[in-house]
Amino acid sequence: MKICIIASMFPPQARGGAETVASACASLFAKTDAVVVITASPWQGIRSLAGQWNSENGMRLFRFTPFNLFSIFNIANYPTFLRMLWHLIDMCNLHTYLVVRKVLRQEKPDLILTHNLKGLGYTIPFAIRSTKWIHTVHDMALLHPMGLRIWKQENIFMQKNPLVSFYSWCCKKLFGSPDVVISPSHFLLNEYRSRGFFPKSKTAVVSNPVMIEPVPNVPTVPKAPKSPQFRFLYLGQLEPYKGLRFLL
Repeated sequence: MKICIIASMFPPQARGGAETVASACASLFAKTDAVVVITASPWQGIRSLAGQWNSENGMRLFRFTPFNLFSIFNIANYPTFLRMLWHLIDMCNLHTYLVVRKVLRQEKPDLILTHNLKGLGYTIPFAIRSTKWIHTVHDMALLHPMGLRIWKQENIFMQKNPLVSFYSWCCKKLFGSPDVVISPSHFLLNEYRSRGFFPKSKTAVVSNPVMIEPVPNVPTVPKAPKSPQFRFLYLGQLEPYKGLRFLL
């Protein structure tokens, strides 16, 4: 079976959980199936627009730089008005559509798994309509360009901004209904469902995987004594949007 995984970022270009999940899925499937990965690469001259193949850990990777004002890898360095134009180009990126369609026609995968596509382009769904397609949502990037909903700042996310409403409507039309949509939580899935996304898709809530590598000769650590207090463990980035202030 040939599986194609499409994600805007893939290690070593990674900065969050979505890329980790995409990489974990690719590594797992590569043990038994043929895996092809399509992902973005930083600008490395005009040739990077055409893309380049390489092999890593039993997988074949195709990396290319989508045509846009700048790359998703350095989007934080630019002012808001340029980012708005960048998002518009990203939504209707003809270059991405043509490149991805060419790769898919060449590889003919049996199954396509997509993760975050922000930075690759939201025209990708049009290139994969005729293939079995499973999409995993990791954030609210299809509802708001920021992709985040922060505690006590919900009004900023939910405000009736016509540009944000237009953005969300376009994303809904572009993505349509994948065969299956996977979400790591009921909350995130319900956010999309309540706004009419993925009307014909089957849905599933699947927790993000944790890849555990066996480490030899690790000394046994005695268990800590039981405490009358309830203990929380947080694993993740130390960023406000992760809800740490709410947890504390």
